[in-house]
Amino acid sequence: MRSSDNRKRNLFTALLGRGNLAPKRGAPVIERELDGARDVQVSCDVPRTQELIDVDDARDNCLILKDATVVAAVGFSTIDDTLLTDADIQARQTLYYELLTTLRFPVQFLITTRPQNLDAYYAEIVEARERHLLAQQSVEQFTRSLGEFVIGTTLIGVNGFRAFFGLHPNRFTGLPGEAKRVAWHLCDPAYLTQLRGKPAAERDKAIAELAQTALSTVGWLKRWRRTLVEQRDTVEASILRSQAPVRQFFFVVSHNPRVRSVLVQIGGHITEEEFRRASARVGEYCRQIQVGIEAMDLPAWRATHDDLLRDIRGFFNPSQAMLIGRSGRLADAALSRRERAFAEAQPGPVPPVAPGATPGGAPRSGPAVATPQKTYR
Repeated sequence: MRSSDNRKRNLFTALLGRGNLAPKRGAPVIERELDGARDVQVSCDVPRTQELIDVDDARDNCLILKDATVVAAVGFSTIDDTLLTDADIQARQTLYYELLTTLRFPVQFLITTRPQNLDAYYAEIVEARERHLLAQQSVEQFTRSLGEFVIGTTLIGVNGFRAFFGLHPNRFTGLPGEAKRVAWHLCDPAYLTQLRGKPAAERDKAIAELAQTALSTVGWLKRWRRTLVEQRDTVEASILRSQAPVRQFFFVVSHNPRVRSVLVQIGGHITEEEFRRASARVGEYCRQIQVGIEAMDLPAWRATHDDLLRDIRGFFNPSQAMLIGRSGRLADAALSRRERAFAEAQPGPVPPVAPGATPGGAPRSGPAVATPQKTYR
């Protein structure tokens, strides 16, 4: 037994010496730790992230795990209880209790945290800018053709305006500036007849003033478009800086179509028939949960497999923005702890010591000796 242990010890020592891992005699610990010769090249491959995740496939709003378990989820939104009365809160709690007691299958309550998704908000801003651009082009075309309408045609009234410009004066409704007022002036038969009857110089001057007045709408529309761009940039920068998270809540259900037994072990990927039966089962589970949540006047929806994969992807591979925000919050927390520890370590004011007494208050004998006070920085 002892000779076997010695052989193992000698073999281990030989392996250490062969790999330059044997500690140098008399070298400090730090030098041994920082010794470049001790670096060992890892021969085995690092496992991929996919090998650490149990998800094998995702389709039809379901996740398929490697053991053929089919997973689905129902997402729902919450509401601030401070906006409800006590009776409403009690009613919602009762409905929630009834929902949990009527379920005859296991569920999991999942809370996910992800950055705010403002894609819909950004899309609305882009759409508004495009609408303002089209309105700006319409007003510019209107001002360019205004003189030709007054001088080169005999059209009159709203119908004549629409026949020449191809739009109704109310097209400018809701736009800033004076474009709408100028358009309706040109639709007034009396005003247009008087304008056409003026001398050429006065008429051209009046037409130029009308065009200049209508162009005020173009200036306002340009300002609106610039404001929308600044608003989008400001909101995006604020969200990235604060990394304000959004919490989402899910009821997660699952079903395995295969028999689980010690004697029976079925391996391999899930078949189409097994997936059909399992997806139908979890779909019925989700329907029951969704009905119960909607009874509490809370928005509920069937989570898609893309939503679930996004949560898994964000958990294993956080974005650079999330990592920066996380490191910033950790740095702020560490700074707060250091400031609090420094404040707690600061001594209070030193009370004066009376002559003939010790700092603790006990009398002492002999002449009073001046004690230098310690200065804290």
